[in-house]
Amino acid sequence: MDKQYTVNWENGRVIALQVDGLPYEHPDQIPDPQDRIAIQQLIAQGPETSFSGGLDDKHFSDFIDSRLRLGAEAAAFKLVFPILMAIALLLLGISAVLSIRTRQGLLMGSTAEGKVIELTQRQDDEGNALYYPVVEFPLADGQLQTVQVAEGSWPAAYEKGEMVTIHYDEDHPLRAHIHSASVNASRWLGSLITGTLGMTVLWITLTVRRILKEIK
Repeated sequence: MDKQYTVNWENGRVIALQVDGLPYEHPDQIPDPQDRIAIQQLIAQGPETSFSGGLDDKHFSDFIDSRLRLGAEAAAFKLVFPILMAIALLLLGISAVLSIRTRQGLLMGSTAEGKVIELTQRQDDEGNALYYPVVEFPLADGQLQTVQVAEGSWPAAYEKGEMVTIHYDEDHPLRAHIHSASVNASRWLGSLITGTLGMTVLWITLTVRRILKEIK
C-alpha cells in the first residue's frame, strides 16, 4: 500500500508535514530517506501544487535524477570555481595596472599650446580617407617641434591654423597628441574593457555559487 504524504501550507509557509498520519515539523526529522525525499519534492512544488497522496515510482525516479544532475553540476562548478576566480582577479589586476600607467602618463607629460599647420590625408586599411593634423608647438627650451599626431578622423576634426593644446613626453617629444576629451577617453579604454570583463566574470561566478548553495 502506498504511503500518504501531506504538506500543509498557510500564507506561503509550511506549517505541518505528515507521513502516513505521523506529524513532523521539518523534513530532517523524517527517518526514512525515501519518505524525506518525497516530502521535499512536495515542498519544492510549492503551495499551488501541494497535495496528499503517494509518490509513484516515476516521480520518485525523476526527482532522484534531478538531484543527481544538480549534484554533478555543483561538483563540476566546484572544480572550475578557483579557475574562474583566478581569471576574474587577473583581469582586474591588469585593469589596475593599465589604469596606473595611464594616469602616470597623463601626469608626467608636459603640455603646450600648439597650432595646426597642415592636414595630411591618408587611407586606412579599408580604404577610407582620414585626416591627420600636423601640429607645431614649443618645447620647454623654446625650440619648435613639428609632429603629425596619430589620431586621424573623417571628417577632419581640426582646421588649418587652429590653436590646440598638445600633450607630449619631454624625453620623446614626437610622442605627442592633441589634448581632448575623446583622446583621453581612448587612453582609458584598455583598463575599462579589462575591468568590465573582470567584474562580469566575478559577478557571474559568485552568483552561480550562491544559487547552487541555495538549491543544494
